[in-house]
Amino acid sequence: MDKLCPEPGAGAGVITTFYAYDSNVARSLVLANMAWYLSGALDTGAPVLMIDWDLESPGLHHLFGSAGERPGLLEFIAACRDQIAARADGATGDALARQVLAAVDWRNYIEPVDADRPLYLMRAGRVDDTYGERAAQCDWHALFHACPALLRQWRAQMAQAFRHVLVDARGGRSAAVSVCTSLLPDRIVGLFTPAQRSLDGLCGVMRRAIDYRCSHEEDQRPLLLYPLPCASAGAGSASLAAWRRGGPGTAGPGYQAILEQLMQASYGRTHLALDSYFDHVHLPHLDADAGTGDVERGADGSRAGPALLALLDWAGEGYFPWQSHAEIMLLRSAQGSGLPRHSDTFGRPREEAGSRHGHAQFPALRPLGHDGRQTGHGAAKARLHVAATP
Repeated sequence: MDKLCPEPGAGAGVITTFYAYDSNVARSLVLANMAWYLSGALDTGAPVLMIDWDLESPGLHHLFGSAGERPGLLEFIAACRDQIAARADGATGDALARQVLAAVDWRNYIEPVDADRPLYLMRAGRVDDTYGERAAQCDWHALFHACPALLRQWRAQMAQAFRHVLVDARGGRSAAVSVCTSLLPDRIVGLFTPAQRSLDGLCGVMRRAIDYRCSHEEDQRPLLLYPLPCASAGAGSASLAAWRRGGPGTAGPGYQAILEQLMQASYGRTHLALDSYFDHVHLPHLDADAGTGDVERGADGSRAGPALLALLDWAGEGYFPWQSHAEIMLLRSAQGSGLPRHSDTFGRPREEAGSRHGHAQFPALRPLGHDGRQTGHGAAKARLHVAATP
């Protein structure tokens, strides 16, 4: 396969993982639509890479009508594993990771999926008669133990080559999920449904990602969380309101209160409100039998369009979810940047009103206990303080 060399964006790109605890076709559809938007956000387009990390149920390529069998993530990881095993020069750490990535060029495992936009895909792998067996043999624990720096170095290389890298993670909890939610991303878009296990599972994975960032000094990077509620079929306005706010007949508080508490504990804020965010960001039920070519070419005309456009108002420019939509519009107007609605600044935390010196101080991530409260080992090195330019 010819090597693909998309034009790199100015500055480091951002990696965003799309995750749902329960299997949900909306996850891949949301990712694909956001990738389509972002790759055309500027007149020149910003290079976007999608990675299908759901090795158990691969299918992201079907959404773009990409025919044929091509190598992808599974073959790339296998080649890296073979290179690590073959090295006899004693290299370790970052040096070993750089050698492996120089020998196994990951760009050979991606393909363009849109003739008009700089939009690329790394498939889950070549889905042939041996795929299931090869996927079952993919040992993320062993790979991390053999070369802990490999995924970190690959993440850095992808961020240099692409402005946006969107990862389609599998559901549940596993080593692969930990890679996608703890090791790789700068952002997590977490989808959940009215089923209680869906929200509980998402919160558990978010806490695990936060704990990892707080306890590993080499990986204390910003992490923004964007929850995305997905309605069930036939849900009416009353049931949707009860799901969000709680009330008579519900088993507990609504999802907004639960997620506000999680973010308060995670970022060390005494108070935050997600009213404006959830007023705009809530996904309608999407058809589960979506198939080939179902990416809405501009979701404005789709049922999910308003929610996706609203999500991009926050996640597309790296605003915090507790900032109100009115504040975002005011900041955008005051900056006078002339950027289109969905700019190329995907993932950089923007300044909050009242921030000193015109810079945003990224909130401190705090390690969490199983109940979502801050744990007692909150030493300075276990907290994440990152100043980010707007």
